[in-house]
This record gives sequence, structure tokens and C-alpha cells, in this order.
Amino acid sequence: MILNVIILFVDSYVAVASDTLFPGQSLSGSETLVSENGIFELGLFPSAPAGTKHYLGIRYKNMSSNNPITFWLGNRIPITYFINATLYIDAGKLYIEELGSILWTSNSTRNESNTAVAVILNTGNFVIRDQLNSSVVTWQSFDHPADKLLPGAYLGLDMVMGTNILLTLFKPPYNCTLMIDQSRKRGFIMFIDGHD
Repeated sequence: MILNVIILFVDSYVAVASDTLFPGQSLSGSETLVSENGIFELGLFPSAPAGTKHYLGIRYKNMSSNNPITFWLGNRIPITYFINATLYIDAGKLYIEELGSILWTSNSTRNESNTAVAVILNTGNFVIRDQLNSSVVTWQSFDHPADKLLPGAYLGLDMVMGTNILLTLFKPPYNCTLMIDQSRKRGFIMFIDGHD
């Protein structure tokens, strides 16, 4: 009877931990976090099916591996030796480290917290939130979209942070940015290689 209770407890902990990165844990190589509903996964993914550089990204978990669609990239920082790269959370910030060098860090909006965790939500939004009060979100991937938006994400002015949330596409030979034009009401502007 005691053995059954211990196994049940361990199994439930593993299931809960699959969408959450806790302080002291890391994600590396081909490990992923999977949203509770099983739709989205976060990990270090190649830029193309046979690509050598990897990026921190969010994608649909059950998409064909030949043509995965990545919705979010962690600031498009290329990871060359992804087997030696790790994603971890420390003092309320996310870090990508490769061979002892920090390649990227999130910019959380609130004070450092030792109770912060990183969670891939059922919406595909990757958030840093307080472990004790999940409504306290200090950073989210929806505020830093790449070239695609998921339902629930938005473009526009974040009045709290004072930032313009925009879409950016890097596809040679062009680099495009779509953002709110602050000089007009409800207007968008697209920049292609720095020109509107």
C-alpha cells in the first residue's frame, strides 16, 4: 500500500513538472517543456530540419517533424553547440548558456525572485511567474513575438512597460517589421530594411 502511494506521488509530480522549469533545474539538448494540454512545446530547435544552428523556440508539439512551425524564438540568438547549451531560471530571469557563456537573458519587469518559475502555458505563452501567486507574471514571450502571433497574443503599445510590441521577419533578402505607428491613431506601419 505504501509503495502504491509513493509511485502515485512521483508520477503526479513528473506530470506537473513537464510544463514548468523550476530554479535549480535546466533544459538542455533535445529536452523540452510541454504545455499541460500537450499542444505546445518549448526547446532548443534547429532553424531548418537539417539546420546546424539551434534557437530557443515554441512550436506545436505534434506537427510533422519535416515542417515544424516555430512561433516564438528567444531573441533569435543562434546556439551552435546545442548539446552543451542550457536554459535555466535564476532569481526570476531566464538564461541561455552555452559552453560557460551567457548568450541571452530575459528582462523581467519586477524585482528578482527566488520563487519564480518558468511555465509554458496552454496558450503557447512562455511566462516567468511567481510560484506562490501565479497571477504575478514578470515576463512573457507574448511581449516578444517573432514573425507569428498565436491567438491571445497582440501587437501594439504596452502602456505599462512603455514598449511597442512588434512582429519582425528576417528572411533574406529582406528584414521586415510591423508595428503600431505612434504618430497615427490605430495605424500600423511596416518597415522593410529600415524604410517605411
